[in-house]
Amino acid sequence: MARLIKCPDCGQKVSKRAQACPSCGYHVAKYRGQNQAFKVLMWLILIGIFASYLQGG
Repeated sequence: MARLIKCPDCGQKVSKRAQACPSCGYHVAKYRGQNQAFKVLMWLILIGIFASYLQGG
C-alpha cells in the first residue's frame, strides 16, 4: 500500500507516488523535489555552522 502525504495546496491525502493531487490537480511531484532540495540545503547550512563552531570561529 502506498504511503499518503498531505497536498500542500488543498490538504487532501495523496499517494506518495502520485504526480498530481486528484482533488485539486496540484503538481505534488514538483513540490516533493522542492521540499527535498530545501532539506539538503538546510543540512548543508547546519553542517557548515557546526564545522565553524568546531574550528573556534
